[in-house]
Amino acid sequence: MASEAAESDICNPQGVITLIIAPDGRVVAHAADFNQSGYGGFTPAEAQSIRAHDKMTRALLRETCATYIASSVSSYAADLILREVCENQRFKVHKIYIGYDDEDDN
Repeated sequence: MASEAAESDICNPQGVITLIIAPDGRVVAHAADFNQSGYGGFTPAEAQSIRAHDKMTRALLRETCATYIASSVSSYAADLILREVCENQRFKVHKIYIGYDDEDDN
């Protein structure tokens, strides 16, 4: 029975993919999280969304900044940078929920 449950999880993965999309439609950075663990009272989907967002923000910094800057910025500062880029440069963050009933969230 345990192997059937594990096989079911493999066939029906649940996770979140996040994308940063430039105004011209290019995907500038992306990240995914399929880890099923939750934390702090969050559902697995909420926890995946938080982790994927953080990974995606870090990916944006790695792609667009010098290594010493990208590795020095805190998660909070990285999120502020992302917000400014979205607001001032018209970039968009898009989340795709895989394996959940409500699979897309803009």
